[in-house]
Amino acid sequence: MRGGNLLGWVLLCVWGAWLAALSGHWLQFSWAGRAAPDLWTALFLALGVRMPPADLARLAVALGLARAAVSIEPPAVSLAAALALGGLLRAARSAVQLDNGVVTGLFAFAAVLGLGAWSRFVHTTTHSAALGAIPAEFEPSLPWGAACTTAVVAVVCGGLFTRLPGVAPLSRRKTWAVGASYR
Repeated sequence: MRGGNLLGWVLLCVWGAWLAALSGHWLQFSWAGRAAPDLWTALFLALGVRMPPADLARLAVALGLARAAVSIEPPAVSLAAALALGGLLRAARSAVQLDNGVVTGLFAFAAVLGLGAWSRFVHTTTHSAALGAIPAEFEPSLPWGAACTTAVVAVVCGGLFTRLPGVAPLSRRKTWAVGASYR
């Protein structure tokens, strides 16, 4: 990893932490409430669909650590969610062209629902394990409003997230290296 890339990854962690914190603040204090968008997921998908597939694991670790820094969830839960999202994104990229805004929006919608179900599952099992009882059934209250608004944000602001200061070089495809290899 070159020095310029290292600075880009550090700035990506900073942007990821800020956007995750802003989403949490909107969730708790804004008029939108549970319909507040998950900006962290929108950033993850905006960069993930444009990065080389080899960098998706680094993206997942960097943004997972950024989310863990400001989340109420245990760090292992945030990191596991980010790695799972990165794996699903890599698998989806091999099957579907995700550069299309509508497809990215649908993937963002599903990602927020999946992250919400994962968070609810972890909180339910953690609290029930602490009380000594295993829940009889699991009924997640999925964040439908947040999934809709995140899908809209992913479609409308996806290009903006790739142009954040310091992050833009990470999301560019390395076409020069491919073109230069033919010389």
